[in-house]
Amino acid sequence: MAHDNQLQAMGSVPVPDPTVLTTQLLLREIAALRELLETKVNCLSEIVDERFGGMDKAIKLLQDINDRQPGEVDTKIENQRKLHQEKFDGIEKRFEDQKEALGTALQAAKEAVSEQNKSSSAAIQKSETSTEKQIGGLDSKITYIKERVDNIEGKSEGRGSLWAYITTGIAVLVGVLGAIFGMSR
Repeated sequence: MAHDNQLQAMGSVPVPDPTVLTTQLLLREIAALRELLETKVNCLSEIVDERFGGMDKAIKLLQDINDRQPGEVDTKIENQRKLHQEKFDGIEKRFEDQKEALGTALQAAKEAVSEQNKSSSAAIQKSETSTEKQIGGLDSKITYIKERVDNIEGKSEGRGSLWAYITTGIAVLVGVLGAIFGMSR
């Protein structure tokens, strides 16, 4: 028991001391864990840096696109404006051409009407001259008929024959006048 008392007086720490060994083992494991965690943190840091770098590039590209877009939109708007202006100019030119063609057509129609009027005047003049000649010819026939009537009266052939000649003369005269007026129309 003395040995047990001695052990108790000294404490019950065996040799080699497990506390020292446990501490050393814990320190070694902590160091290994630290190294492992540092490696993981470094990897994650690299991944985050790469992602942030990629995001920075994407933001820069988007910014470049946004910076170019107003210029592109302005260019497209200007191109559309030019296209519409060309169309409006073409329409205006067409209106001017149509106006000019209409003016030319109206002038040609005016000249044609003028020529038609001249032609009609000449035809009317010819018709009047022809009618005057026909009337002159009728005058001579009427005079001839009058002379014949006078001769008939002078010979005393009778009233019946006289009236027959007069009626015939008048009928001839009416027929000739009807023919003249029919031709003049």
